[in-house]
Amino acid sequence: MLEEKIPKGVVFGVFDVFHIGHVKMLEWAKTQVDYLIVGVNSGINLAPHKNKPILNPEERLYLVSSCKYVDEAFIFDTEEQLHAYQEEHLDYARIVGSDHDNKFSGDFLPIETVLMHDRGHGYSSSEMRKRIWKAENDKNM
Repeated sequence: MLEEKIPKGVVFGVFDVFHIGHVKMLEWAKTQVDYLIVGVNSGINLAPHKNKPILNPEERLYLVSSCKYVDEAFIFDTEEQLHAYQEEHLDYARIVGSDHDNKFSGDFLPIETVLMHDRGHGYSSSEMRKRIWKAENDKNM
């Protein structure tokens, strides 16, 4: 934990399917900043190799907003919107998962502070999808 919290921080993600790994990351982020903002990717322009979200953007926004560590959340559609938001708020800490290996949307911007969250757990949306798929298949056998 930082000695003194940063006033505001922002994290961006799809948050589908919302799971304990997301909550753990948001919990950690809130220990670093006083005010935590989350940008929820609508999924409209995801890379072709990414899984299409199961939940719609409003459902994911509702879940993220309901998390007690989140002070504010919004939906964005494009990388351009994400970059514009970051450009307007260069003083906000940018919070990213260590799985991004210092490569993230807007990494070219002169953001004052980038905080890397060490995942340190096996939770991922892809893993949750596999568990759901397996449970459904096991049920039908």
